[in-house]
Amino acid sequence: MKVFQLAAIAFTGLALAGCKTELNADIPLSALLDSEVASVPGTVRLEVLNCNDYEDSRQPSDSLVKAQEILPTIFPGAEFTECYSQNMNSWAEFNIDLPIDRDDNSEAFASDDSFNITTTENLPLGVAAPPALLNRMEKARESEMMMPDFEYGISFNVINDTDDVFPVTVLSAWADDIPLTLQGLNIPAGEQFTLRLSDVVIDRAIYNGEASVLIDLEKLIDQRG
Repeated sequence: MKVFQLAAIAFTGLALAGCKTELNADIPLSALLDSEVASVPGTVRLEVLNCNDYEDSRQPSDSLVKAQEILPTIFPGAEFTECYSQNMNSWAEFNIDLPIDRDDNSEAFASDDSFNITTTENLPLGVAAPPALLNRMEKARESEMMMPDFEYGISFNVINDTDDVFPVTVLSAWADDIPLTLQGLNIPAGEQFTLRLSDVVIDRAIYNGEASVLIDLEKLIDQRG
């Protein structure tokens, strides 16, 4: 089975009895620029049927218990933080670390424990999906016979905590809910925006091992031309 087919099935394993899975993280530009920073904190939240047991609200629901059992087998070190309701949906939320991969090599990863944040001089921000992580997702799906229909998303809150304007080009994503394709942005110092990855970018990361989200187009053109 090809990697992208495996992963398309594997990510469904996170949905449990619900239908949505979301990966979120704050990405300060200083963390991408500082080679000493090894990771950034992130969260994975899974839709569950409900947080509490129907018969005894003081007890966790079966779907929440299952989420707490499965997540650490997929993301080693994942820590359950809370279960809550939002807009009529129930969510189980976990803290995870997202390692920063600074090596421009789609076959090597900073860590196999989680999705990697990638960054190089010309490609400031991307996401990588290690095969070992995808394999653990697939095993969880197979062992729990989880539903195949779901929605998933990856969002980064990009924070310019530097003293300068940061020019980038968005390949394919929503920036503050505005769809952008090969669109230039200047991020003012002290500003931030939410970058929601498109399905194409996520699928490319799964198929290719890594996908760029933000690029420095001028540097790429200079390098190649």
